[in-house]
Amino acid sequence: MIGKILTISDASGQVYVDDARETWHQYGFVVVDMNIEAALQIRNFDSFYMIALTMCEDNYALYLSYISLLRNITSIPIVLFPLDSGNTSAIVASEHNGADQTIALPVDMEWAITNCIALMRRYMLEGPKPLQPHTLYADHRIFLDIGRYSAHVDGREVELHKKEFLILRLLMEHRGHILTHEQIYR
Repeated sequence: MIGKILTISDASGQVYVDDARETWHQYGFVVVDMNIEAALQIRNFDSFYMIALTMCEDNYALYLSYISLLRNITSIPIVLFPLDSGNTSAIVASEHNGADQTIALPVDMEWAITNCIALMRRYMLEGPKPLQPHTLYADHRIFLDIGRYSAHVDGREVELHKKEFLILRLLMEHRGHILTHEQIYR
């Protein structure tokens, strides 16, 4: 049986994903690579054993928001693979936002993947972690988390008043349709 690993990477992280692909295959896994927008459209992560975020650009705020968004919609292990910049506060923050493990790149891929497999085994033994129900709307660069009343644009959380949030939610629910002032007001 072949397991699937979902990888989400930026352009500079793709080199590491390609490097890890063969090692994952040796352990009986196939790597499915997506961008964050496509990954957030997945409604059922049951076919994946793990999510690996391979991010090498120095934009930790963006990656932390990705981890937080993904943690709200799945209970499978999430591992962050950032480029080692010596930023230990970013590693602590990533695990606070829901990452199960952080492995700084560059790294020996054999070692990293065996650590990920051990993490997946722990998850299987412990059983799925309970999720709080959240509804997520994603449209290009905008991510809306209904359960937490939070909006993210380009990975950064945007503070909205309740009415602003509700209007944005309405517009995202009805994207592609023209709404009158009366419909929005109601």
